[in-house]
Amino acid sequence: MKKVLVVAAHPDDEILGCGGTIARHIEDGYEVHVAIMAEGVTSRDVTRDTEMRGSDLAFLSDCANHAHKILGSTSLVLHNFPDNRMDSVDLLDIIKVIEGLINQIKPEIVYTHCDCDLNIDHRITHQAVATACRPAPGRSIKKLISFEVPSSTEWQSPVTSNNFIPNYFIDISRTINQKLLSLEAYRSEMRDWPHPRSYKAVENLARYRGSTVGFEAAESFMLIRELIFYPDKKDKRAFKGLHLIPAGIENADMILEWRNDIESRRASTIPDIISREDHIEWLEKSLQMENRKIFIAVEEDTPVGVVRADFLDGEHELSWTVSPDFRDRGLGKKIVSLLVTSLSLPVSAKVNKNNKASIKIAEYAGMKKKSKNGDMNLYRRDVHTRESDPKDFGE
Repeated sequence: MKKVLVVAAHPDDEILGCGGTIARHIEDGYEVHVAIMAEGVTSRDVTRDTEMRGSDLAFLSDCANHAHKILGSTSLVLHNFPDNRMDSVDLLDIIKVIEGLINQIKPEIVYTHCDCDLNIDHRITHQAVATACRPAPGRSIKKLISFEVPSSTEWQSPVTSNNFIPNYFIDISRTINQKLLSLEAYRSEMRDWPHPRSYKAVENLARYRGSTVGFEAAESFMLIRELIFYPDKKDKRAFKGLHLIPAGIENADMILEWRNDIESRRASTIPDIISREDHIEWLEKSLQMENRKIFIAVEEDTPVGVVRADFLDGEHELSWTVSPDFRDRGLGKKIVSLLVTSLSLPVSAKVNKNNKASIKIAEYAGMKKKSKNGDMNLYRRDVHTRESDPKDFGE
């Protein structure tokens, strides 16, 4: 299932910016996770006082939860950064929070503010998200998109070098009513017409944006970055739709099922069945190890295999398993080759001498037999373009 993360500065920004799109993603079967960074209340006072504003903060939290219950969002997390004072916080502290969300959720699509907004919290949120979404190898994010927020985006000075110039439009003709209904949950934040944050103005904007591209209603965005896998027709190893995403603890049962399959155990250095308790403990530790990375191979939206890379003694030692449901299709070769081409080499793998399939996979990835130890053969590929280190996995 595809996952979406929306990161907004204040409660209601996410609905104003992409409420119709959230509803559409949910309608299409996506998981949509929403994070709101600032508390949204205390800037109304000269001095920030969260205790004095406790009841207002609780009310706004209830509004946010009600809005996302209307939309059907998968999750909502409300952070407590100071409202309209996020410039008083170290940017790295904000980035770390967003990185934690990305590592936990592993979204393919991320929406956030435009860095051209007048509001300081919007700009800082954009900067933090853009930093957290660096396109390092192995990252799950395929699209990074910024939205507009009425009463901030259009109010920026026209002399600034940054302006919102939409180049990405999503049809919300079917979900415009859900957007407006969810905004009613934020009625304390809405204003009367002709304010741009009035219900009428929000609908008018959606109708206008839609009319510019032939839709009844649309939300407009600036596409910051999109990563597309284009297979090279000259390279037989390329495989359309196949990609690697970092594994998480939520993949534990699936990986264990594949690992305990009889064919997998026959090829393993440890042929015994592994208990779920032992497997969970091993995976939790593995996910914390800087020199070990585990990736799930996904074809379209379907997990088809797992591959692990351990950085040991100056090289990446690989191991892999293909889902029993997807064997005999040549996927093992493509999964391992996909990882090998993203790593600084050399790479190696220990392969059972009787495992003909894995031998072919190692050879396909350019590895050659170097030595043997009992039933296990060591395959290795040496390339000395530059020294490899754990950072090649991405951080």
